[in-house]
Amino acid sequence: MPAKQGELHEVGVKSQWLDKRLAINAALYHVQQSNLPGRDPVDPDYSVAIGKIYSRGFELDAIGQLSQRWQLLSNYSWMEAKFGSGTVLNGNTFRSSPKHSSSLWTRYQFPFQMPGKFFFGGGLIYVDQRFGDDSNSFKVPGYLRTDLMAHYQLEKLDFRVKVENLLDKRYVSSSIYDDTVIQGNRLLFQFLLGIRFD
Repeated sequence: MPAKQGELHEVGVKSQWLDKRLAINAALYHVQQSNLPGRDPVDPDYSVAIGKIYSRGFELDAIGQLSQRWQLLSNYSWMEAKFGSGTVLNGNTFRSSPKHSSSLWTRYQFPFQMPGKFFFGGGLIYVDQRFGDDSNSFKVPGYLRTDLMAHYQLEKLDFRVKVENLLDKRYVSSSIYDDTVIQGNRLLFQFLLGIRFD
């Protein structure tokens, strides 16, 4: 197959309000991709280049400093991804492309009398329903996921504990074809250690 190609156009704006306690960022984008691999409609066991895909959308972020130690972060994204002309899929929506997605996070730094800094936070992640295949023959449902995190910083060391899908809900994270649907992680604990070299 020919090599994948892409072209991106993006414009954005960043702003600060309320004595820099609130930051609002927005971006508009348009992406054109070509020669992406897809299932051969004649022989499903083979892949072919499926022509051009056009994606357009906007993103809106807001970061609020509610107090010296308490922070709120939110994000909203709208996207439309369509196949272009010259393909049998002309006008169809590209698989696993939610039109709406958003997240809301909060993080608090505890005033403990100890070396380093300790943070605790949690968030909600929402993903809209989306088509499960390029033929748009079926949709997979949207989902709302709850995550938690704890973070301890000590000089150049970072210790993190992440809890993904706190409520242990079943959901579809992505799909490729009608026979390839990928389930999202169930309740998942992650322990991470980072070292900063600066």
